[in-house]
Amino acid sequence: MSTRTRVRVAGVASSPLLVLAVLCAGSADAFKLRSKECLYTADIDVEAASWHSPVLREMIRYALLINDNFIALDTLSWIDLELTRQFISGNRPGTYEVDQAATWLSSRNEISFGRVCSLVKLAHNLQMRTLSVALIASHPDDANAEPGYGLLKEAVDEKAFRFHVGLVRLGRFVNGRSVAQKAVFKRIREILARMGGDINMVNRVEWDPIFGNVLHSAAYSGDEFVVDLLVRHVPGLAINDPGRHGYTALHWAVLNDCSDVIRLLVNTPEIDVNTKGRQENGGETPLELAAKLCKIGAVSELLKSNSILVNEPALVGDAYWTPLQVAALQTWGSCPDVIMMLIRDHRVDIHATGTYHRTALELARQASLPQSAFLLEHAQEIRMGAPVLFSGSNIAAGDYNQLPPSNTSHPGAHFYG
Repeated sequence: MSTRTRVRVAGVASSPLLVLAVLCAGSADAFKLRSKECLYTADIDVEAASWHSPVLREMIRYALLINDNFIALDTLSWIDLELTRQFISGNRPGTYEVDQAATWLSSRNEISFGRVCSLVKLAHNLQMRTLSVALIASHPDDANAEPGYGLLKEAVDEKAFRFHVGLVRLGRFVNGRSVAQKAVFKRIREILARMGGDINMVNRVEWDPIFGNVLHSAAYSGDEFVVDLLVRHVPGLAINDPGRHGYTALHWAVLNDCSDVIRLLVNTPEIDVNTKGRQENGGETPLELAAKLCKIGAVSELLKSNSILVNEPALVGDAYWTPLQVAALQTWGSCPDVIMMLIRDHRVDIHATGTYHRTALELARQASLPQSAFLLEHAQEIRMGAPVLFSGSNIAAGDYNQLPPSNTSHPGAHFYG
């Protein structure tokens, strides 16, 4: 007698309820999904169903334990149920391969993108990562453009939507690219489908000669969906690794001022927001790098972190300076805005001195940067909420005391407040 256990699956079109029922005929070999109104019945292998879906595995185990008659499932149409049964039966554990599963789905001409959206929801609810990944690989273009993008967003919850779109976008980066990229992409799909695989390949293989691995490249490009997919769903990802170029993913996002990616990374539990880059890159934290480049969005997002070390010194030339001191030395047009943000953060020590015992104000004066010097001179008043008017030809102390009229045409004026 075969030891392979099979289940019986049943469903109904437009059924308001599907239930998993244990047949109580003295055997635990048969189960069925059914509705109260009528049955759509099909046999399915228990081992395969349990491997593909942790939800089905636990439901079958619990049903056997309590010998109950019914366990409710989310609503499924008989079409979705039959396609799921065919997928589980046609892609068995031990022989399952992501490309093979995608080819199987692509061959099903009856699967419209509307049906794909329905199956994505089903796969998410039943935690069938194998089906999720195969659906994405078999219909990559539909989900990345209207109207498919909108249809998918309406059909599934935010978590499933971000997973699906993130993997679609990652796949689009691979088209026409290197053999190494294709290998990394396949490994990521295998990991996402819970087939395992060496995470070191994802962490170490060069995705791009400029940015390094796949996470660093996605962070610099500003693709929030791809970064979200990697940091949330790829276990063992080296999120704080500086890589061969000496920058972490957070550093790369700062370099391109990708606020959405910075926000996502800062709110990732495993992130170290104060990780320093390699010494050849100055050994800077992300905040120090953002201050040096006067990246307004990056500084704003980083300061929202409770863990950020706002006074951590970095090596600039032959001296160590805090982020405020670094910003005070820069000539970028956005630097006054960055200095203003740092001043308004009460964690920032506006009187900190570096290697040569100079404050940020003294550095700005020495560098002949009147705007920066003006803001730093009146830092305490700014912290008390005073609005500021600075004119390049007039940095008198009284200028910060009132806002200009709305119709002012003050040449060279900059307003802060």
